[in-house]
This record gives sequence, structure tokens and C-alpha cells, in this order.
Amino acid sequence: ILHKGITLSEQINFYDYSSFLYLTVAELYTFLNQFKKAKSYLEKAESYLKFSKDPFYNIRARTYDAFSVNYLFNGEFDSASVSLSRVEKYFNNHVELVSEDLYLGWTAMLKSHSNEYEEAKQFSLKGIDAVKKNDDHQLSDFIYYQYAITLQKTNKPGEAIVQAKLALNAAKAINDMYFMVPISKTISENYEKLGKKDSTLYYLKLNAGYYAQLDSARNVSDIEASEFSDQLHAQETRAQNTLAEEKEADQSLTALAENTVNEQASEESK
Repeated sequence: ILHKGITLSEQINFYDYSSFLYLTVAELYTFLNQFKKAKSYLEKAESYLKFSKDPFYNIRARTYDAFSVNYLFNGEFDSASVSLSRVEKYFNNHVELVSEDLYLGWTAMLKSHSNEYEEAKQFSLKGIDAVKKNDDHQLSDFIYYQYAITLQKTNKPGEAIVQAKLALNAAKAINDMYFMVPISKTISENYEKLGKKDSTLYYLKLNAGYYAQLDSARNVSDIEASEFSDQLHAQETRAQNTLAEEKEADQSLTALAENTVNEQASEESK
């Protein structure tokens, strides 16, 4: 469906929603942890931003949010910082709720990685307030987890455990196995710092179980991503063939019209 929309917009030269379509494909690849493929579609989405006219959806902020997560998970932290500054720039007076939550979460992650712990804490707290205000259950686990990491790095294991458990509950509520693995590991590490062996062992076992489930899910995701790529490639090929056929047909009609005009002119000259 997405590629049909992309193909149709190309055929009729209507690009108002092209960025949204390409961004959605990129986010699907990101969900499948296919960051390289996601980036190619993000670049296409970016190239069509100048045509975007959606009055309700802050496509520019959301696109650079998506760029920032791509850079963060590839270890390109300077580029992530640039993308996040663009998100903030494009908010202006149009702060779209999901984009705001993403921006605060990714910025907290970047600040924590850069050892800017006080700023990481502030962005985490703003993020927690935002997901509560926006009733955003999809990002709650990530925001609480970032706060827990900051507390762990600043040697506050007890507080880190509290926030990590909130993150784990939020992750379990949406079955987010991707974050359940690192969150349970973080809880175990902080219990170990407190010398609580039973709790450390409990969460280590929990972590191992989550990891096994994630590994199984990743194998399925790889298959899904491959099938998704094959479908997109097939759609692109068909679209290109259709456009080529239409172009050839137009050229044939033009040539036929020119021949007809020439023949009529020849007849009139006689």
C-alpha cells in the first residue's frame, strides 16, 4: 500500500505526502532493526520535505527524529546531535506530541552517552512528564530506562532500580522485548552494587529468558525484513516498468501526431 502511494505520487507529480510515505517505510525498517535500509528511505523522505503541506503532522521534526535514532544506534553521535538540533528548530510553534516525546528521549540518551549527566537527567524528567501528559505508552519504557541509566552512571543504584522497574513494567505492558532485555540487565547490575545477591540472580535469570525470546524474535524479524525488501523491490520494478511503458506510449503518440501533421501538410502543398 505504501509503495502504491509512492508510485502514484510519482506518476501524477503530486508530492505533498511523499515525505510521509518514505518516512513510514523508514520507520518500518527501523522497527525491524534494518538501520542501513531505513537510512536510504530517510534520505528520500528528506529530499521531499520541501513539498510537504500536511498542516497537522510535523513531518520535518519527525523525519529528523528518525534520523537521530538511526545515527544513535550506529554510534554516529555528532550526526545525532545535529539531527536533534534540527528537530528542535522545526518544532517552532507546532510541537507534535510523538515527535516531542522522541526528541526528549533521544536527547537524554545522547547526553548520557556524552557524560552530560545533569542535562541527561533534566531531559529524562521532561520526557517522563511528556509521556504522562501525552498518554504515550509506546515510549514510556524507553524514557524511564534512560533515566535509570543516568542514575546508574551517577552512582545511585537504589534510585536507578526504581526507575528501571517502572521501565520494565511499561515494556511488559506493550511486550517490548527489545528493551526488556537491557532493562532487566540494568536492574540486576544495580542490585549487585547494593550487594543483594538473591535479587541480582533473579533478574539475571529474567534477563536470560528475555534474551532467548528476543533472539527468536530477531530471527523472525530478519525473515520479515527480507520479505518486506523483496516486496518493495518488486513494487519499484513494476513502477519503473509502468513509467517506461507510459513514456514509450507518449513518445509513440507524439511521433504519430507529427507524422499525421506532416502528411496533411504534404497533401495541402500538392
